[in-house]
Parts: sequence; C-alpha cells; structure tokens
Amino acid sequence: QVEMYNYAESQGFIDLFESLTIGNEPLETDSNRVIETFDASSNQKLGWMIQRPKQKYFSNMHWIGAHNEETHNNFLQMLGRGGFDTVLEGLAKHFGLDGLTVVQVTYMGVSFCNGNFFHWDFPDTGGKAFNIIVPVIAGDDTPPELQIQDGDDEERTGGYLYKANRAIVLGDNGMHA
Repeated sequence: QVEMYNYAESQGFIDLFESLTIGNEPLETDSNRVIETFDASSNQKLGWMIQRPKQKYFSNMHWIGAHNEETHNNFLQMLGRGGFDTVLEGLAKHFGLDGLTVVQVTYMGVSFCNGNFFHWDFPDTGGKAFNIIVPVIAGDDTPPELQIQDGDDEERTGGYLYKANRAIVLGDNGMHA
C-alpha cells in the first residue's frame, strides 16, 4: 500500500484525483483524456488514460490506467517492489492455478456515490479472473464504500469498508457497486 501511494504521489495522481473529484475539474461523464508523466526512478515518460464512466454509476468516479505497454510494465514493476507478486502467488496456489497474468491495473478515485449500479467485471471465467482492490486512501468515518451482492439472491447485499493494508478480491460474477 505504501509503495502504491508513493507511486501515485510521484505521478501526480493524488492531486489529480482531488481536482477530478472534490475540485471543480471533473471529466464529463463517459469521456477520457490522455496525460503524460515522468517516472524518475526508471527515467521513463509514461502515458496514462483518465476515464470517467457513464452516469449509471451515480458518482464522480474516475480511473487512471496505463495507456501503453511501457507504462503498464512500469506499473507492474512498482507492484512487484510492493510485494504484489506474493498476493498473486497466494491466489494461484489457493485456486490451483499454474499462474496469473495481470491484464489491467488502475487507480480509482471517488468522493461520492448517490446510488448503486451493481455489475460484475468477469462473468463465467471458471475462476480464472479477479478484481483485487487495494485502498490507497480511504475516507474516515464513512459508511462501507463497496457494496457486494449475492449473485443468486439480489436481495442479499452487504457493505465492505475499505481498511488500510487490506485488499479485497472479487472473482467470477462478483456483483459489486
């Protein structure tokens, strides 16, 4: 978590998310913008895509993710320095997988949500795809930030309060909002 925070700060993402969410500079819904940053530790220019989803999410959520392979690999190297490989090895062992591939990594920022849009990101992969959510900054004295729904019983929902140094893993058909 510390490595992820330091990386986000070094790329200017902490200030950027503040502008996008609680400042007066959000992207329009269902839009994106590409920015460049510089990583001094690797002496690389990095390309990032900022995205804001459709309004069906009822929030001011924005994502920042790698826009090219070089940036993706740089992001993965940072995760490795933070010990993320241990997390992946544990998941692979627990689920009996030969290995795991990281397809996409993003930072997400949101300061309010006025409703729930339950969805899943990976349907029916046979237990071979996961969302791993690691809170870098979480609000104080907030209600649960992540809502989870039983895939078989829509009435059965629960909330998850993000905690420092704790990740949550969602797998196949992991309904969440």
